[in-house]
Amino acid sequence: MRISSILFYVLSYTLLPLHSLTAKEPIPTPADDPIVGSIEPYLFRQILKNKNLEDSIANHWRDPALQELVKKNGIQLFGGPMLGDVTSTSAKFWLRATHPCRITLEITEANSTNPSILSFNTKATETNDLTVVLEAKGLKPFTEYVANFSDDNGPAGRRENRFRTSPALGQKERFSVAFGGGARYNPPKERIWKTVADRHPHAF
Repeated sequence: MRISSILFYVLSYTLLPLHSLTAKEPIPTPADDPIVGSIEPYLFRQILKNKNLEDSIANHWRDPALQELVKKNGIQLFGGPMLGDVTSTSAKFWLRATHPCRITLEITEANSTNPSILSFNTKATETNDLTVVLEAKGLKPFTEYVANFSDDNGPAGRRENRFRTSPALGQKERFSVAFGGGARYNPPKERIWKTVADRHPHAF
């Protein structure tokens, strides 16, 4: 019975007509959106519809048309910074630069009257797809910090990025974690992001 069932499915599959699969056209972000509205049409045209499935924005950063968009719209990063892997003494930040350069991360304690600056840096290159992961080490447990980023041209991305380290093992602290996913970035409709942000979760 089991063998006959397998044969049935195999024969059914081989007899099915072959059709190419196509996906729906992506829904564009509104053109007046300050984050990706100005650059998204370029990404759709040059990368998404490119026959090279391994293509990346790192292969196009020299394009004068893209450089003009970056300059005109004051784009300092193609992505990030995104915070993750936060421990009691460290945190990692992912970001994508607009060109090959050295990226510097500076960390200061948020509520200190005389904060010291911890500095970390690495290089964004075409080889690593203009993406980097910077790891801040030597932090204090369950302490609020401010992270700022810069490249060879000056500040990169949003300033004053606040985060809190995790409690140390055995340290009793009250914190919250938010869960979610799958929401598309569409500012007029995605009020959920503000709802989550207003609750100031320790992790998401």
